[in-house]
Amino acid sequence: MLSLYQSVLAFTIFVLVLTAIYVGRHYPKPGTLPMMLALIAVVFWDLGYLLSLGAEGLSTKIFWTKFQYLGYEFVPPLWFLVIWRYTQHRIRNHRSLLLIFALPLLTIAFAWTNQFHGLLWQEAAVHGHLGISVLETGRGPWWLVDTLYSYSLISGGVYLLLRDTIGLPSIYKKQALVLLAGVLVPMAGNLSYLMGLTHHLDLAPLTFSITGLVFAWGVSRYRLFGVVPVARSKLLDEMNLGTLVMDKEGLLLSVNPAACSVLGCGQADIGEPIDELLVDHPKLLDYLRRREKTQEEVAISTGGETSYFDFKLTPLESERGYTSGWLAQFYEITSRVQAEQRLRKVTIETMEALAKTVEAKDAYTREHLDRVEKHALAVAERLDISEKRREQLRFAAVLHDIGKVRVPDGILNKQDGLTDEEYDQIKDHAEAGESIVGQVSYLQQAATIIGQHHEKFDGSGYPKGLKGDEITLEARILSVVDAYDAMRSDRPYRDALPREVAIKELKENKGTQFDPEVVDILLEMIEAREAELE
Repeated sequence: MLSLYQSVLAFTIFVLVLTAIYVGRHYPKPGTLPMMLALIAVVFWDLGYLLSLGAEGLSTKIFWTKFQYLGYEFVPPLWFLVIWRYTQHRIRNHRSLLLIFALPLLTIAFAWTNQFHGLLWQEAAVHGHLGISVLETGRGPWWLVDTLYSYSLISGGVYLLLRDTIGLPSIYKKQALVLLAGVLVPMAGNLSYLMGLTHHLDLAPLTFSITGLVFAWGVSRYRLFGVVPVARSKLLDEMNLGTLVMDKEGLLLSVNPAACSVLGCGQADIGEPIDELLVDHPKLLDYLRRREKTQEEVAISTGGETSYFDFKLTPLESERGYTSGWLAQFYEITSRVQAEQRLRKVTIETMEALAKTVEAKDAYTREHLDRVEKHALAVAERLDISEKRREQLRFAAVLHDIGKVRVPDGILNKQDGLTDEEYDQIKDHAEAGESIVGQVSYLQQAATIIGQHHEKFDGSGYPKGLKGDEITLEARILSVVDAYDAMRSDRPYRDALPREVAIKELKENKGTQFDPEVVDILLEMIEAREAELE
């Protein structure tokens, strides 16, 4: 029957196994692999010690003591690697890592051959303590070398951890305390054993149960291994690029000063839900909630002023394809956007002035452009077209007849029927308009709409004979609205058609000349008096 100490030791093994599985499965991030291996090493140590305590004969106890070295020797170097990876120090050559395992491997070899040289222990004997038979050994010369090496690795890890967390936010200091507690508590138990305070009963295996609980608590409470490692956070703090990191559950893991100055959240908010921290920035919050890789221009209002940012959201993926979180970065582009807006305004004013030139050539065009712009946008809104696309449609509506600057006045205002040659010149205005407007980089979509606004749904239009979805939706909208207004307007060669006749023409040409869906929407608007084009 197991003693109380042995029962607690068995429970320790169970706790450590569960903690290793939890860390390995849920946090595949820097530091977690050596942490998981360190916990497994402690399991081997504890298991060997438990079986040694339960063994009857001296030789069997010595066998399980040798077995303990298979775990005990790997704990200090693995813990050092935990800190090394957590603080994100570079490893130039991964093979060099094997060097810190060289002495532990040599010690294991000495342990299993100790009967030939006595370098690790001498004069083994069994003593009873609290109802437990404990193996007592005299310490050999190599034991001191091994002990000094182990404690040097542990001390080196402690130094790195303390050095790299000084001056950092409290979340990192709390994580450092978790890591320190995980190693210092077992060290205290081991030192008490080495100093003979526990009557040959080593408390270190037992105190590692506390290590498992502390690490499990640190992972769940302080996002241990979930928050960006400390060395990387220093780099983020020095960047002008606003950067925040959130985990896959939407909790803030890291935020640098550049992001804090814009969003208002700070280091004290680490570990809190993004949804609660960014309620004043709904558009940005919408992108973060989607959890989709994106790059957009985002406007953020602070103190009544609007600033513009180039926003990018990227998944943080491990080599195994596991998405552990999301990296959001944004760079202020307000000055660039304002310069583009000024340039756009000047360009549009220039284009509109050119359109006025067309109006002077063609009296019909003077009020036609304003009406087509107004009602094309109303149809587009009914079709739930995005704001950016509606803006391009607005430009196209205003400039769709700009190509007529290349058509002679005599043809534009001719009251008699046009010859085939003259009609071909009229038809050229769509391509001419596309060519003129297409010279402005941010009006490329508008130029395409202008070039297609005389295409027909059945493919019988011009200039390219496009049909159906080959014609952009915006061009199909412009085509219907433009045609209806043309029918309802006085032309040099005829008077305006009555409202009923124009509506009849739309219905009769639905599906051939015009997009049926667009026609239906425009007819609804006309019927509801929402689009009076007279």
